[in-house]
Amino acid sequence: MRLLILSLSMIGVLAVVQPLAAQKSPDFAKSPSIFSIDLRNTENDRIAVSVVPPASLPQKDTVIYVMPAIVPGTYSRYDFGRFITDIRAVADDGSELPVKHRSVNEIAVAQTAGRRLKKLEYKVNDSFDDDGKPVIFQPCGTNFQKDTNYLLNFPGVCGYFDGLKLMPIILEIDKPEYLFAATSLQVRSRTAERDVFGTASYDELADNPVMYSRPDTVVYREGNAVITVAVYSANGKVNAAQVAEYLRPLTGATHRFLGKMPVDRYSFIMYFADPSRSDIVRNITGTGALEHSYCSVYFFTEPRNVEALENTIQHVAAHEFLHILVPLHLHSREIDDFDFLNPKMSAHLWLYEGVTEYFANLSLLKGGLITPDDFRTIIRQKLSMSAMMSPKPFSMTEFSRNVLTEENQRLYPIIYAKGAVSGFLLDILLNESTQGKLSLLGLTQRLATEYGPSKPFEDKELFEIIGKISPSAEQYLRRYADSANALPLGEVFDKIGWEYSESQNITTYSFGTLKFKPNPDTTALDVTFSFSDNKLKLEDGDEIISVNGQKIKPESYKNLMDLLTNPATGNTITTEVERGGHKLALDGTPTAKEQKKYHVLTAKQDVTEKQANLLRWVLEETR
Repeated sequence: MRLLILSLSMIGVLAVVQPLAAQKSPDFAKSPSIFSIDLRNTENDRIAVSVVPPASLPQKDTVIYVMPAIVPGTYSRYDFGRFITDIRAVADDGSELPVKHRSVNEIAVAQTAGRRLKKLEYKVNDSFDDDGKPVIFQPCGTNFQKDTNYLLNFPGVCGYFDGLKLMPIILEIDKPEYLFAATSLQVRSRTAERDVFGTASYDELADNPVMYSRPDTVVYREGNAVITVAVYSANGKVNAAQVAEYLRPLTGATHRFLGKMPVDRYSFIMYFADPSRSDIVRNITGTGALEHSYCSVYFFTEPRNVEALENTIQHVAAHEFLHILVPLHLHSREIDDFDFLNPKMSAHLWLYEGVTEYFANLSLLKGGLITPDDFRTIIRQKLSMSAMMSPKPFSMTEFSRNVLTEENQRLYPIIYAKGAVSGFLLDILLNESTQGKLSLLGLTQRLATEYGPSKPFEDKELFEIIGKISPSAEQYLRRYADSANALPLGEVFDKIGWEYSESQNITTYSFGTLKFKPNPDTTALDVTFSFSDNKLKLEDGDEIISVNGQKIKPESYKNLMDLLTNPATGNTITTEVERGGHKLALDGTPTAKEQKKYHVLTAKQDVTEKQANLLRWVLEETR
């Protein structure tokens, strides 16, 4: 599903192509379509594609070649047919057949009794620097940068012949010998200048992007899965080795969270754009990722501070990686047999995106990558976002079915907020009703075992199916996912010893307006902006060496900056700074201010044994 980063602590629309099915061995006896893509003769960010149809192509007066209107999981209409130009249809006698766009995404080829389509040829423009509308979310888009980088999300490159979407495909890619293919596609053959891949269907092709660039790859094993990290960084600011170091703790936490890796391989494909490339950056709808069954594609701009990447990548990748559970191993028929031209949307975004977003943050917590306070802050932020975007309760299933409407497109990020909080509440109630024997993860895994990648459930039957395992879970979902009722926040949070207030007058503290930047050369915190009336008496250009006697170190940057910019108490603090070659000790006491704070979540100091047990079952134990 699509996931955009709206802030470092809130994963909003981070994007995903929903996994369509487990990969199967292609049956080329069925006469495949043969796609040939030329990356060696790129002109004006355009590449040449030719398609040889399968022998089973119907002998009709008109055959239709379909380009996707929508990529599964992004829940936005993109109309990839608008990137196709210079179309030429060649008959089996060598003559040209009449060809035209029947609609933006449908190419009609006229056949006659004696002249059948032998080959379809066309050029494709890439989407990264396209200034048309709608703007393509970069992780599902295309980039054809001559001799440097090619990001091939195949819905933007290849289509399928109407009625033959499930036929096998042979994919031939001619490329410069120094470019390497990062992908989870199954390789049939490989030479220095040609890669040949095979897929069992167009669904599988759309689910397996390829990024070509000079090799920068790290491979490691996590449990039973081989993990590949491939990076393209326009100016070399980021490399695969450092990204792999960020991902290892995450994949380890996910492995422990799930108990067993449900895939045997997985690729993290990451593109870091040059922030000065205005033709690309102007179209950024939000950095983030697109999820697939055996890989995920990430689009970021190269950061000024590379150290800040770790938190960003871990939060984004946690969500994307956990889609290997939902919807790869648990999904409805609407996803399993996706209609790329006129899709029917599933009612269960609360599961695919909301529950996955909850699991992502829960796995980070249980893996020790965030603290309990961090987790509670994330939940509070999601409550605030949900209330801000839609103050009135709404039905998540109705929202999902109609997600392509203009109104719901504007509201789309809300599913990562309300859906995640709703998943958290359901997890609490499941653990309470079973005395810790069944969690939401356990319920999801049981459903995935019963259904699995190639056995979809019927959309309208899911709540009834869940009810056979947990009647109380079905009751909750019908009341709070399928109907427009406000979530029972205070009632359920109290069960784990959390106190919730929709609004509360609180005292906040501030040292004034200050901005800091970690200095990697000195490990100090540089003061980059300060008002003269700040209570710490800091000045622009000061280098902070210690805070309350604690030396500044890279691992303490975040905590100490929080102390300086968002103090929790009115206590005086002392900073040691270097200014003009002299060391100074500066004391300051923050100013107190009364203000109203919304969606306040606090952990009670005194909790009952029942509350403590339930909190432990939900947030600490892994089952």
